[in-house]
Amino acid sequence: MISGCFLGIPLPDDMKNKFAEMLAELKDIHAARYQKASTPHYTMLYFGQLREENADKIMDRISTLVNVIKPFALKSGSIGYFGTARHPRVIWIGTQPNEELASLHAQVDQAVGSFAERRESREFQPHLTVARITSARDLIEKKPALEEIISRYDFSCTADRLCLYSVNSETHERQSPIREFHFGC
Repeated sequence: MISGCFLGIPLPDDMKNKFAEMLAELKDIHAARYQKASTPHYTMLYFGQLREENADKIMDRISTLVNVIKPFALKSGSIGYFGTARHPRVIWIGTQPNEELASLHAQVDQAVGSFAERRESREFQPHLTVARITSARDLIEKKPALEEIISRYDFSCTADRLCLYSVNSETHERQSPIREFHFGC
């Protein structure tokens, strides 16, 4: 079994330093479990645990799908939270509405969504995870300062590939890239 599998659009290498810089500023204000600076990405579809053979099927289907996808502009949007107002669990940065992204998600979901442990019932919310919250009370207190820092950074980019991520079975490191799928190749 492969754990923690999901598809995402990775930020380009030149934006990873900017993302790490933002995380360093945030860590000075609020203790949380921050996104890895080495693998920032806009999440497309979460699978959870996968059997090896299903991971192979996903990779085959995504390889075929991305051949007809052209790179497109992805504009970062507003700050959001998963969870409730009283108990936020995740801080994230969304994207501005984008037809290409919505179309890509629909195609990905149709091609491989059935492999997910649990189908998402909520509307698709593309997001760049910033942190998982460890203390909701502390976050509510520091929310204005955190949002001010995050709002100074722009993670707009050209989406030119998808990446399949998982938990590395040897190192147990989360969000380890398994394979990248470049658009139009």
